[in-house]
Amino acid sequence: MEPRSRNGKVIVLFVVALMIRAGFCLYRGSLGVSPPVGYREYVIVGENLLSTGTMTTPLVREGGDDSPSFLMPPAYAAFVALVYRVFGIEST
Repeated sequence: MEPRSRNGKVIVLFVVALMIRAGFCLYRGSLGVSPPVGYREYVIVGENLLSTGTMTTPLVREGGDDSPSFLMPPAYAAFVALVYRVFGIEST
């Protein structure tokens, strides 16, 4: 199979897949994208990391527990804190 022929088939496949997705979005009236499960907990941990410098637990406890959290992986929470530091928590 020649490279040009294979590239053409890949482009056709991409265009067909894009048309199917666009048709699905038009049928549903939305992109069909929803926030990932548990995203709010990452946001809370990111806000806590930015404000206190500690990854505290996102769970609500009486007395406002500020103990370090082992429940959430640190990479995404650190990314959220970085984005909040650059753009602000309530940017519009």
